[in-house]
Amino acid sequence: MSLTTDIWTESLNTVSYLDLTIHFLMKNEHKFVIIGVIELSERHTAEYLKNWLLDLISEWNIYFENCIVLDNAANIKKAIINGFGIDKYLPCFAH
Repeated sequence: MSLTTDIWTESLNTVSYLDLTIHFLMKNEHKFVIIGVIELSERHTAEYLKNWLLDLISEWNIYFENCIVLDNAANIKKAIINGFGIDKYLPCFAH
């Protein structure tokens, strides 16, 4: 199991969202489920993002040993490293 997260902004109304998606294999097929999306109502600080991600993982009772894939934005990178450890951070090769 691994996780991905991303922040995106809807250009029509400039509302930003953060999501968390879980990826896993089932019968040798890649499956994924978005387990949470939040409209970001505060500044996108690392602390704010980290707290939401930790709360969501706790709510779903997720324990994972792999990594979280994300873009290289400084705020989300810091959120992952501070919340989960540097060994859980994996930058997306497409970014």
